[in-house]
Amino acid sequence: AFSDVTIAFLIKTNSNVGGKIIIKDANPEPEGGDWSIGINENGNISINFLKQSGNDAGYNNFNGQIAINDNVWHSVIITRESASGLVEIWIDGILDATDNNGPLGEIYNDSEINIGRHNIVNSDYFTGSLDNISIWGRILNNQEKQDYPSMEVIGTEVDLISYWNFNEGVYDLV
Repeated sequence: AFSDVTIAFLIKTNSNVGGKIIIKDANPEPEGGDWSIGINENGNISINFLKQSGNDAGYNNFNGQIAINDNVWHSVIITRESASGLVEIWIDGILDATDNNGPLGEIYNDSEINIGRHNIVNSDYFTGSLDNISIWGRILNNQEKQDYPSMEVIGTEVDLISYWNFNEGVYDLV
């Protein structure tokens, strides 16, 4: 479960078919909600934070404006504020898009986090490269958002929930 959250990663793709990048989805929709981050057919980040019922219900479902499917590495940072439901997309340290229609309070469910595919339908695969994926239990400040591409996360930082640096493989394989 998380309240305020930052999900950050580096991405490189030239895909025009879309796909899920990181997702924690459940079907049927659980009381605690679910979320996903993807890329749409235009090369923009797409966001979905959803709680269908209860006092905290809401739905962030929107796309960024900056295309990132140019086969160049980009820093992507998604922040969600639990008190207001505000979600922001940051691309390469620049605020790209916002939406404040989202659910309030904690988002939680028992589903696994999936990287690069939709976990329920086992499809909607992401085509490209991902690196330095991190989930934080707070909203990174503006300086951290700008510094993320060179930020060396070691895994013991305060409020770091999860981190995948993909440094285990040989060449481009993990």
